[in-house]
Amino acid sequence: MYRKTSYTLHAMVTPDPPHISGDRWSGQELSVSLFQEVKPICVELSSKAVLPRGELKLNSPQISRLLKQLVATLKDHYYLHNEKTLYILTPKIADYVFFPISCLLKSPDVLDESITTSILQAIRFLIDHCWATGDMDIMADQMLPLVLFLVQGNKLDTGSFESQKTVIDCISSLMRHSSMEYFSENPRRLSWLGACITLNLDIMESVGKVKGHDETALVNEILVSLRYLLSRNMSGAQTSEVFPGVSSRVIKFATSTSGLHVDVYINILKLLQAIIISVLNDEALGATLVNENDTNIESIKLTLDASETNNVPITFTNESKLPKGWHKATSEQLLLLLTVFFKDLLKNPNKSKMIYTHIAFSDTLHTFFVSIMENCFLSLFEGCVPLFLDSIVLLISHGPTNGRTLKIKSVVNEIVHGVTMSDHNKIQLFHDLVQKKLEDLVLNKMPTVLLSTDESRILDYLCSVEVHFQLLVSLSHDIHSNNHSEFGAKILLNLRDNLCKSYSFSRIQNQSSTSYKSSSLSSVSEHTLDGIDLGPNINTKSIVTNNKASKTEEFKPSQKMLSLSHNWSHYQNTIVTNEAASTQLFSGVFTIDVESQIALLVQSVVSSNAWTSTELIQLTETLLSQSHHGSNRTTTYQRLADGISLWIAKLILQVQQTKTDVQLDDFLDLEDADLDTSSNELLYLIMSNSQDVIESASREIESPEELSPESRQLVNVTEKSVAVAMDTVAELSAHFTVAEFQEMFLMDNLYTLFEGVASQSEIVRSSSLYALSEIVRNYYHGSIENLVKDNSDYIVDSLSLRLSSANTFTLTMPSILLIIIKVTGKQLLLQNQLSDILTQMFIIIDSYHGYSALVECFFIIFDELISQVAVDYINANVLEDTSESQFAPWGMSSVDELLNLLADSGRVVDPFAKYDSEREYFKRKEGVPFAEQLEDSDDEEESEPETNNEEETYSSPIPKTIYFTLQKIYVYGFRLLTSPSVALKRQILATLRTTYPLLATEYSLVMPLVAEQWPTLISVASGQFEESSVHNSTLTTSALELAITMVCEDKKHSERFLGSRFIESWTYLKKVVLFNASDRHLFTPAIRKLVVKYLLEGLITYGKTVPDSVSYTMLEACVRLGLPEDQVLTRDMKNILWAINYQ
Repeated sequence: MYRKTSYTLHAMVTPDPPHISGDRWSGQELSVSLFQEVKPICVELSSKAVLPRGELKLNSPQISRLLKQLVATLKDHYYLHNEKTLYILTPKIADYVFFPISCLLKSPDVLDESITTSILQAIRFLIDHCWATGDMDIMADQMLPLVLFLVQGNKLDTGSFESQKTVIDCISSLMRHSSMEYFSENPRRLSWLGACITLNLDIMESVGKVKGHDETALVNEILVSLRYLLSRNMSGAQTSEVFPGVSSRVIKFATSTSGLHVDVYINILKLLQAIIISVLNDEALGATLVNENDTNIESIKLTLDASETNNVPITFTNESKLPKGWHKATSEQLLLLLTVFFKDLLKNPNKSKMIYTHIAFSDTLHTFFVSIMENCFLSLFEGCVPLFLDSIVLLISHGPTNGRTLKIKSVVNEIVHGVTMSDHNKIQLFHDLVQKKLEDLVLNKMPTVLLSTDESRILDYLCSVEVHFQLLVSLSHDIHSNNHSEFGAKILLNLRDNLCKSYSFSRIQNQSSTSYKSSSLSSVSEHTLDGIDLGPNINTKSIVTNNKASKTEEFKPSQKMLSLSHNWSHYQNTIVTNEAASTQLFSGVFTIDVESQIALLVQSVVSSNAWTSTELIQLTETLLSQSHHGSNRTTTYQRLADGISLWIAKLILQVQQTKTDVQLDDFLDLEDADLDTSSNELLYLIMSNSQDVIESASREIESPEELSPESRQLVNVTEKSVAVAMDTVAELSAHFTVAEFQEMFLMDNLYTLFEGVASQSEIVRSSSLYALSEIVRNYYHGSIENLVKDNSDYIVDSLSLRLSSANTFTLTMPSILLIIIKVTGKQLLLQNQLSDILTQMFIIIDSYHGYSALVECFFIIFDELISQVAVDYINANVLEDTSESQFAPWGMSSVDELLNLLADSGRVVDPFAKYDSEREYFKRKEGVPFAEQLEDSDDEEESEPETNNEEETYSSPIPKTIYFTLQKIYVYGFRLLTSPSVALKRQILATLRTTYPLLATEYSLVMPLVAEQWPTLISVASGQFEESSVHNSTLTTSALELAITMVCEDKKHSERFLGSRFIESWTYLKKVVLFNASDRHLFTPAIRKLVVKYLLEGLITYGKTVPDSVSYTMLEACVRLGLPEDQVLTRDMKNILWAINYQ
């Protein structure tokens, strides 16, 4: 069992210390040095080892101590000299050290775990540094059974960690130094191989339960040792004996043990890869692909033999060396094992995360799949090859999304190259397999998967279709087949149809669940109303709720216009800064990740270089045309199909344009215009379809309030379709010139874009903003003002046409007009481009003034237009107080100015100082008495000079055309103050307040209007037009603000035109103050402050023209309502207040 020594331990003569030259030690010198250190230990250990068995057992502690000391001395000597020289010892020192050990081995029942562990450590040292230089196979024949005997006898495989590690180290050293043919040369040694493998696996399962660093290192060492053991030069039959047991136990260990280190998984994959290739490689099994076209007898026989056992024509010429049915049973067992292993590895979140955070792990997986498919493609074709493809899909699907398409192409190229490199005949077989799987995915699994609510399942499926299609494209190229384009079209058409079904089903489910939830919530409690628990004493079923509302209250376009006006600056900033995003078509059906992967799948299908431009155009035409076919389809389904088809066409356009740009950049050939022509044809095709979708759906978007509840799904689908069309237009805007895009789209559809911005649908508004953003970025340098200016004729004509007919007028039109006014209203007004629109608006007001909601919208537009005019022509606040004296035009505001006036009073002024004797001041009419010279003022001859004189005296900075437009708005506003609508009157008063300072810039033209409308204003302010007993305080507030504005303009222009009217207004206001001052509900604090402000401003402005008695009652009312402490008062007003306070 072990080598006998030819000398006794005591017969050895102690040599002299070696003479060492420099730092290099020879093997003899190292042996002598080591001998001197271990001699005392070996002598003492030998003396204990030769004792009788009874005494030997009593001395086991001393023996264990001596063995540990011996092992420590050996290791210390190695660490001391290993770095200086090649550490190789002579066989004699090995025999000397092994002698006491051999004595101990004669009494194996005395050896405990500690002694056996030390013996194995010493044997490993001798193997590595002494016996390795000789015939190691002979030494292995002696030592391997000895080691196995010691391990089994003392159960070291279940012992301490140190014992287990020692066993593995010792066996690994023996195998490492033995020859590669060690097991194949002698069949007797195969039993030892099985024992070694079993021992490694037992220890691995035992140690793997502990998650320490040392335990992980030992598991990795075991896996490496197993891989080395099974990589020996053995026949397939020999390796097949241990293959099932090793693979099953390793995979069971990997799936049942949690928390394994990433290095353990890497070594498991490497072990499985090595053993699978060793046992099931095509070359070893003689796997060949039978050519069914051969007519010779041998080929026919092979085909028949293959068809009896397989579904594919594969035969194994070397299978006779293995047991019958071995290949089928082994491959099926391997398929089950690998299915469990990869399902656990790739679908377990914790384990799959390790794959993507450790590049080495991911690379090892890729190498595993590629290597096995390269070497075992035929032998594992029926079971494991499809599994490997599905596993690759999971590996890619659960990985990072960035660069996924490139990753797929890289993996596909590696697989195809690996499979076809060994045998070119495998391409057709592989092609048929991929085609069959792809057909199943597209035709059978797609409807079920897209209806699933499991996001992960859908993502895995989409990745699977993409991987298999890329494989089909690559393999088709190798076999010169063109069926990939047919499959690409089949994928996209089926995808479109199934997306329609998924969308429809999802919407139906949502409506059903919503209906169920609302009905269930209504019956939750008898004491709950609107989700609020009112307590046990109130039965909500007895409460009558008034759910009836007028159509005007349900749909308030004025509120929507005000919201649009408020949000326009945000919308404009979104357009200019390109912050708008494209539409999420399947929101509420799929998540953003799923929709993104669907888009990537479409782009991956059409991005292959195998597609020609003509084929892509034909595919797009098929998509867009077939969406309209089908007699059994509802309008909703057809509209949905249109939107999804256009969405897919937009993705095709993106890919096609990317390919065109690359090709034109790399190869500039001006003579070859085929590519450009086909690209333009695709652009025109998609543009035409986009316009059709927008035009056909515009009516349903414009008037959603007219649709029945059953048609709500159609509205939602229509909105999505329009949004997709808008996004497509945004994409197309980058591929036409300005003139082409204007002619094709802007002339007819710019109005529709602004209509989308004004839409109440969030998705339509977002897509319209996105389209405008892309258009202004591509054509107008990011300026929406330039867009409107350049296309003002088109948009103005569209508005005029729609305003001129009741059939084309909609309640969204005022919102569109408001947007145009906000963008370039002042410029259009100066260019007289709004005249027709404003004329039509006034005609509509005259014709439909009873529709208060419509008229209110118009006055919101007027208010915006007036505000823009005021920016340039009115700089000061209309209610801002001036510091001028009330004694205008003298303009005295201080005592010094008064003294200067008095100093000049003595100066004699010549009344004819400015008389010009040469000038003709008056032309006398011949034959007319002097008294009648001025009476004939209506003569036609004299009317023209007077008109010219008026034109010469027009002093307003506002252009005349704009001024008279404002005057017309002012007149219409006062005329409509008799409307019963409170909201309309409130808006009119706000508009009039903005308009009046502009009209007051030419005071001579505004005074007649004020004289006519002043009673109406005071009546509104005092509540005379209110039919109900409860006066609306907001109208009083608005009217008082306008009255204050008029008084302030009188003050600013040093006029006293409204002096008498101010005094008359007190007659009406006095009643309101006296009878309603105590009513907090009607006479609000805001009204109190405005009444006081109105009275004080009037007294300051008109001063002495107001009688003292009237001033007294006015100031008395101000004191009662609350006089501001910081109010500036005149001297007369202060005197009156003193009299009031001390009366």
